[in-house]
Amino acid sequence: MKPTTAIVVGTGGFARYRGNRIQCRSHVAVFGDQGVLQTGIWGEQLLLRRAADSESAPVPCPPSRGVWDQFLKVRAGRLPNPCPAEIGLRFAQLMDRIRQSDRTRRAARRR
Repeated sequence: MKPTTAIVVGTGGFARYRGNRIQCRSHVAVFGDQGVLQTGIWGEQLLLRRAADSESAPVPCPPSRGVWDQFLKVRAGRLPNPCPAEIGLRFAQLMDRIRQSDRTRRAARRR
């Protein structure tokens, strides 16, 4: 498999407080040598722009159930867990690479 280089950037901002809930908007982009993947920390969008594309296009995926509602249904056994442990492991590895990239100021490579 050919190594892939990717740079992850993100922005976020607190728009306003509403009751005991903080409203927050975010943008996360993963820039790779084959394209750009864009999302938000809440999963509100998923866009892909391949190197040959002129603009980003939505990636088809099921609508979000809302993280809290989904958690309660999984915990109650009414919904199969859509996030197996492997997903958590991949996220932890991604965060390790993001921190490494920040610390070294270089692109972190997959091992």
